Amino acid sequence: MNNWIDFLYDFKIKKQPIALVTITKVLGSAPCIVASKMIVTQQKDIIGTIGGGKLEFKVIDFVCKYFS
Repeated sequence: MNNWIDFLYDFKIKKQPIALVTITKVLGSAPCIVASKMIVTQQKDIIGTIGGGKLEFKVIDFVCKYFS
């Protein structure tokens, strides 16, 4: 997914808070690479992925708690 700027701009225009999650380091084998991105909204909608699994679910929950 290469249109991150377009997605972020759309959320900014709507004044909808989001979190942009970016993988900055990978240790060992992982289902994603450094620079993988995911947008998370207050409603737990996601755009993109950081590899799925436990990490992704934990990040989504963390972001939603941050919004509340």
